[in-house]
Amino acid sequence: MKEVSFGMLLHKLRSQLGKSGEEDLAQIEQLMLQLSKKKLVINQSLFNYHETLLFICAYPPHERQQRIAEKELLRITSCLRNAPRKALASLANTGLPYTQMVSSYSHDCISWLNDHPQCRLELMDQSENTLNEILSHTLPTLERSNTTAGFNNQELLEVLGVTKSRRFNFYLDQLNTLDELPSIKDYFFDKLGLEIKITPKSKAFSRTYNRIPIGSIFCHQDWKKHFDILRLLNRKLPSPKTITPQQTHGVILSIKNTMTLNDRETDPVTYLDSKSLRVYELERGLSVVLYGMTPSRQLPMESYVGFTLFKNGFPTAYGGSWIFGERANFGINIFEAFRGGESGYVMCQLLRVFRMVFRVSYFEIEPYQFGLDNPDGITSGAFWFYYKYGFRPIDKTLERLAAQEREKIKARKSHKTSKSVLIRFTESNMALNLGKTIPLSLPMVTQKITKMIQRQFGGDRSLAISECSKILKDKIALSHPLNSAQLKVFQELALFSNALKTTTPESQKILALMIKAKPIDLYEYQRLLLRYIKNETTRK
Repeated sequence: MKEVSFGMLLHKLRSQLGKSGEEDLAQIEQLMLQLSKKKLVINQSLFNYHETLLFICAYPPHERQQRIAEKELLRITSCLRNAPRKALASLANTGLPYTQMVSSYSHDCISWLNDHPQCRLELMDQSENTLNEILSHTLPTLERSNTTAGFNNQELLEVLGVTKSRRFNFYLDQLNTLDELPSIKDYFFDKLGLEIKITPKSKAFSRTYNRIPIGSIFCHQDWKKHFDILRLLNRKLPSPKTITPQQTHGVILSIKNTMTLNDRETDPVTYLDSKSLRVYELERGLSVVLYGMTPSRQLPMESYVGFTLFKNGFPTAYGGSWIFGERANFGINIFEAFRGGESGYVMCQLLRVFRMVFRVSYFEIEPYQFGLDNPDGITSGAFWFYYKYGFRPIDKTLERLAAQEREKIKARKSHKTSKSVLIRFTESNMALNLGKTIPLSLPMVTQKITKMIQRQFGGDRSLAISECSKILKDKIALSHPLNSAQLKVFQELALFSNALKTTTPESQKILALMIKAKPIDLYEYQRLLLRYIKNETTRK
């Protein structure tokens, strides 16, 4: 009898995942044991095997199978540790143990990685944009004349005494001088176009071992495919987990590692404010970690709150919400290795967290989530995933089209929505409204502010900020001078309150509290913003 190949056994194993019958579980374990006896070869099948093992560790049917998966991950790690560097090249940017990453990141992200104890960095390439423009803003004033002497990049670096080995740290140090001007720093750093190679120092810097500690493993004897959505969304949350500063550091390290090892970067992770971090331990081995951004990176008026979702300690999804009062734009990305598990349940648990923590009643998603400039979203029919859990097109014509298409699917299960219809659905955002009305949105407020500036100040924005600030200052009692972060919020709220014609003492008192809260406590700021909007809505 012909021996069954590694690839065939792996294919059979992957096809069994997600099944919960006794025979299916026995088959999964038997296939795992067979694979454990096969020789490992560094190729695409090894990567696919690794991803399958990660899924099993996150969604183990039994602890026994979880132990087998962990043992196999150790075997893969040993194989990669002892492999020649040339053999590992095919696994670059996969995040597997001892494999390298080559990519581009922001200045803050690279600075963090440069101090990382588990990896080392090397500058691989940079853009051909002139360094003169950048360094004329960063060099000590006595050296800036070198940037107007007509030197090309290489000549300028030689004049400044920057050797090739010191070039990378020189760039980082120079851009550090613009920390107080973050948008300008980002602009100039992007012009450098640095490409960085990241080499792990140990197995810890890998998707395989990047986890957070857990108390016990949740085993999946069944799969949460059908559940009462509204009941889940309205279920009270447990209190945030109490963690030590050392544990907080470990969670943040895992969150930041997660993005780098998956070749991703988001603002809430890069500019994460450790004081804002909260960990919620939920049912079925789920943990949701929320975090906001440092004051200099916060958005005007709204709160951009990031999240990382862990399943049995493994980071399985990330995303964020742009929160303004009862309304939030929501985005989720489940890492490919963990798709096909309990994706709908996972998303609803995230919505539950944002609903309960921030009192959000209206969630909106942009078309990219279900197909705009995202071919995978069209191919997978992602529109229907969101539709199943209560999201509907905001555009009324598309909402009616979706309802008609849904009836066709109900009438004939073999019916498949055409690609052209799925693409048409991407012409509108989708929303899940858990309230009775559509809450105030930030664009609505922005429109009011723009009209106010035109009407009262003839379009002069500097005058509008100055005059509205004077009006707000007269209305609220500030007990101390404002720092730079508070001043930024004060000017935003000055325009906001003038456009909304705030007059009541209660609203003015809330505004004063919001100025202090926004830079340091996103949860308190959101609570105050809800109070303010409710107070103003009731008044009108």
